[in-house]
Amino acid sequence: MEKDLKQLNSDIIRVVINGPESTGKTTLIKELAEFFNTEYVPEFARDYLQEKWNLKKEVCSKEDLIVIVKEQVNLENELSLKANKILLLDTNIITTINWSITHFDGYCDPWIIKQAEFLKYDHYLITNIDIPWVKDDLRDRPDNREEMFNYFRPKDYNVQIALSDKKGTSELYFYHNRAPKNSLSKEMNPKPKEIKVINTDTLDNIIQESNINIKKIDLLSIDVEGYEMNVLKGFNIEKYQPNVIVLEVLNQETKEFYLRDINEIIKTDLHNHMIKNNYKLINCIHDDLIYVHNNFNN
Repeated sequence: MEKDLKQLNSDIIRVVINGPESTGKTTLIKELAEFFNTEYVPEFARDYLQEKWNLKKEVCSKEDLIVIVKEQVNLENELSLKANKILLLDTNIITTINWSITHFDGYCDPWIIKQAEFLKYDHYLITNIDIPWVKDDLRDRPDNREEMFNYFRPKDYNVQIALSDKKGTSELYFYHNRAPKNSLSKEMNPKPKEIKVINTDTLDNIIQESNINIKKIDLLSIDVEGYEMNVLKGFNIEKYQPNVIVLEVLNQETKEFYLRDINEIIKTDLHNHMIKNNYKLINCIHDDLIYVHNNFNN
């Protein structure tokens, strides 16, 4: 019978980055480790299964998953002794459980599930599906990333559609090979590299069609590359009155973000819309404006 796993260095803060395949987990964790000047735990399964594929052309088995969980924790323990206050982990046992369930018809070894009860982590970051899927020897489900995401966040309601002020279609302008640089706003750049026609809908419609009984919203964050005003026009702000709204702001003259001059901010349509709807600006962080409703905490 397999022994229970134990973690060393309980004083360290453990931050796990999980998510579907090919969503930038490894790239993100390397950059975070460099920023925080600390260690990160690489995904043991990737090297282990790649070697198995190279030698035998065989894919992951149920037995492999037990080896992966053990060695991942061993690697975690080793690097936890070297970490600087924070230890970053490129996936953990939760990823293994979700992978097993989705690849073995709902099955996961009971020992692995039991270990998940003992292993403790302080924070989780879940990467979303906002970059293209890249094929390699191990990735096998380019069309199932949303399904996997839902295993990590089962209470979420995910919709892949462009938000606008109306239901219909709109042109999506591609300015860069990175998804965050593209927009429905032609004002971002007069010379897009590519244009595609995509479906759009309003935030109001999405909320209504979700069948989720939403009476109040605590936090609403809108970051759509210069198209924030259009999204707000398709949202009944008076009905839902989010306590806090975070909006990315675009410099109308330079078409760049990071607009920090309060004299420029108060001239924007976004700011005037928020003031009209009983919100006040309390902070500006990088390119995000943070508004709170006047009745919040009153």
